[in-house]
Amino acid sequence: MRREFKEKWIAAKYIAKRYTWTPHLRGIFGQKTAPLQKALWAALYKSDVASVLRYIILGADPGRYSERENMSLLMRAIDMENTAMIEMALMWMEDIKGCDDRGWSVMHYAVSKQQIR
Repeated sequence: MRREFKEKWIAAKYIAKRYTWTPHLRGIFGQKTAPLQKALWAALYKSDVASVLRYIILGADPGRYSERENMSLLMRAIDMENTAMIEMALMWMEDIKGCDDRGWSVMHYAVSKQQIR
């Protein structure tokens, strides 16, 4: 690479911040917070760990319960017996003590699916 090109790229990245995530870029992806949440759950149902992580990074709340089942991301991952998703949910979840409509906590789901780890 030529030096001039590198200098322009460095200036664009670190001074002008052209390559960093800003709220106006959400329009490029056609996503705002509510659609991001729906996309997060759609990716979870497909067991697409990479997409779930991407939506969390883009601003979806992993602690918000699903409107359809009133389950947290971690509860649903345990229910699906998806170990990779369980590990990721544990890293991103803030409240693991919540309960669903039946009064089941994360521990209830773990025991029912024999996910003792």
